[in-house]
Amino acid sequence: YHDLEAIPQVIGGQVYQFTSWSDGGAAAHTITAPATDTVYTAPFPPVVGGTDSADFASQTFLTFMVANQNYDVSVTMKNTGTTIWTPGNYFLGSQNPADNLNWGTNRLNLPYTVNPGDSVTFAFKATAPFSNGTFNMQWRMFRAGAGYFGNPTLSVPVLVQCLMAVQAEQAAQ
Repeated sequence: YHDLEAIPQVIGGQVYQFTSWSDGGAAAHTITAPATDTVYTAPFPPVVGGTDSADFASQTFLTFMVANQNYDVSVTMKNTGTTIWTPGNYFLGSQNPADNLNWGTNRLNLPYTVNPGDSVTFAFKATAPFSNGTFNMQWRMFRAGAGYFGNPTLSVPVLVQCLMAVQAEQAAQ
């Protein structure tokens, strides 16, 4: 048995998308080696226009923060579409609600070019909101001139308290 797989290819900035195997199999499938030499062909015509799509891969941040303090955040998204994401055109945008400034910014520029099938990690400092409360942290990919696309990250509630409230609580213990 042999596994065959055809994934989008990028050559010279042009995306080429798999259409079908000559044996009629899916993009990824298993074949039994025939008794005679056999050629399997997978055409990859160029993609015109392309489709933006993204999947949430992972995120890391604290779920308790002191108001107005900076915290490390890491969000990884996978390009599951047929377009090449380029800095200045693609961003990670805040959600819940869309474009909120709860974390000190509403958009983060793409750090480097991301081809279809590849992932990108946004590592940044988020500033906790200035007031006490529970704030949802959630992100989604954004394309300038087109809007939000793909699957967002999980929406995670973050408890934020002012420093004096945290110190008073610690002193009471």
